Amino acid sequence: MVSRTSNPAIVMAYVRLRALSAFLTVVIAAAGPVRAQPVADTPENRLAAAEALVKAQGGALEVERRLAAARPALLKLASASSPTTPPAQLAARIDKILLPTIDKYIPQILAASERAYAQLLTLNQLREIAAFYRTDAGKALLANAPALGAAAAAAYAPALREIRAEIAAQNVGGSQNAGSVNQQAP
Repeated sequence: MVSRTSNPAIVMAYVRLRALSAFLTVVIAAAGPVRAQPVADTPENRLAAAEALVKAQGGALEVERRLAAARPALLKLASASSPTTPPAQLAARIDKILLPTIDKYIPQILAASERAYAQLLTLNQLREIAAFYRTDAGKALLANAPALGAAAAAAYAPALREIRAEIAAQNVGGSQNAGSVNQQAP
């Protein structure tokens, strides 16, 4: 067995390698940290960042999850709008017509959201919001969004009832249907 120091060629190669390593360490340290080139805040880059934001928000799967969570509220709304229709029939309409129809349009809805985000927010804002949704807090917000929405709706329901009662008391336009805002004022 040959030792590392007994072969002069190996010793020289090792010394050169160590010298090159030291030289590169000095050059890299002198150059400072590598910084990514700033990305221009163009409509194309904003749209790409908006797409990343929608993905960070859960994309189509999140929309479908929220629709499924909204099903009881949709059924309640449908029951209030059609009180003579049996609840089972309304549920079937929601499950067989409404939700599948909405599902077909989710890609368009998401694309429209992306365009709106790209139009209204800067590139850095889009990136920061997407980064937030990747944090534990952002993930918790997404996971609890349906419950938070339901809690908020329950919290402001009394105020909505008071508003409706006040409007009914004012009997807008003299109509018996004071809940409608499409009536002509006197």
